[in-house]
Amino acid sequence: MPKTDTIRVGLGISTRKEHLQAARDALGMAQMQLGSAPADLAIVVSSPEFAHSGTLNAIKNALGPTPLVGASSRAVISTHGVDKHGLAVLLVKFPEATFCHAACVQDIKNKSGMDAGEELGEKLLRGFKGFQKDFGFVLSDVPAQMNSGIIAGLKEKLGASFPLVGVNLFDHLRATGFTVYFEQYPLKDA
Repeated sequence: MPKTDTIRVGLGISTRKEHLQAARDALGMAQMQLGSAPADLAIVVSSPEFAHSGTLNAIKNALGPTPLVGASSRAVISTHGVDKHGLAVLLVKFPEATFCHAACVQDIKNKSGMDAGEELGEKLLRGFKGFQKDFGFVLSDVPAQMNSGIIAGLKEKLGASFPLVGVNLFDHLRATGFTVYFEQYPLKDA
């Protein structure tokens, strides 16, 4: 395979009702677009009916060691439009010599935001020993007021200038969060 310095992506979307078929379709489409190279990261976004281990296990088993992150939401937004029922799989292949690591913290409501952020930062640092750290993406389903503590804890471990961006998935109208995906696990309070 030729050396490349660009990020390559493959996107697959399915609106099928049955979760295993939707997972196969979306993942197959994403893999076809990405080509023969294995993905370095999988981002899965779905409507709530796909937010269970059956969907994530099907995708994760096919991907092997590729880190998987994502979330459920009221709708899936993509180049195909907005689907209130759908599953999207985005596979990312980073340039050579680029490293990706994913980590997760659970039971955040039983910790301070700062403690949760520091724990997440420590887990991320363990996976980045000897690698340059350039960017972080955070998904959280806890009440928004906890996120400032989480970010402060991350900065404490990763450095104040470390660039972070993310999404808070908490739904104040329903007083609950949507589901965060980490590997094959659909998580709440994470």
